[in-house]
Amino acid sequence: MSEMNIVRSLREELENKVAAQVSELNLIRQALYDLKSAHNKMRQQYDEEIARLRADVAQQAQVAAVQQQQKQ
Repeated sequence: MSEMNIVRSLREELENKVAAQVSELNLIRQALYDLKSAHNKMRQQYDEEIARLRADVAQQAQVAAVQQQQKQ
């Protein structure tokens, strides 16, 4: 094998490794975007549930106050 063939072989090997790493980075990037999207969706659902529960608590407190006034 000539020196030129060795160099070409090494270059191809390195190019293949770089391509594989770029592909892996793209997969990681996509997974990160997917996780961020899922996180944002869960956060929105959490915030909506907290708002609903706070409204329920406020309504129950108001009902309790009215009932307390009626007893007096």
